[in-house]
Amino acid sequence: MIVFEIPGKKTYRITNILMDLNGTLAVDGIIPEEVYGRLKRLSEKVNIIILTAGTHGKVDEIKTRGLKVTLIEKGKEAERKRDYLEKLGKETCAAIGNGANDYLMMKSSALSVGVIYHEGACKKTMDICDVIVNSPEDALDLFLFPKRM
Repeated sequence: MIVFEIPGKKTYRITNILMDLNGTLAVDGIIPEEVYGRLKRLSEKVNIIILTAGTHGKVDEIKTRGLKVTLIEKGKEAERKRDYLEKLGKETCAAIGNGANDYLMMKSSALSVGVIYHEGACKKTMDICDVIVNSPEDALDLFLFPKRM
């Protein structure tokens, strides 16, 4: 569990982090090595779930690196991501994403981090984020070093 005490807001107790894959953690389906290292360290503290429709066909490759990747139905990504989060209990879930199909997940989560990376980001999704960062490394570092939040 990771505890965030955000002055003027509240205390969050995060046990699950749901993450979008493409555009958030990966570029063209490839996760940079620096991101893998952070994901491994973070997985020692919380449950990490990567949600994707598998656009670039690299899911099996990512799974061999020990990451939990859940494939979701194409065309219904937004609803499936939100549903997955709500099954886990939204009060203990953080979400990291960048796209229109992340909006419902991010809106429902206790804490949301928007990533503006090589793909850019959906304005509507960024408007509801608690924090916006420039890269997946920055997003993951917020959870690895909670006092930065």
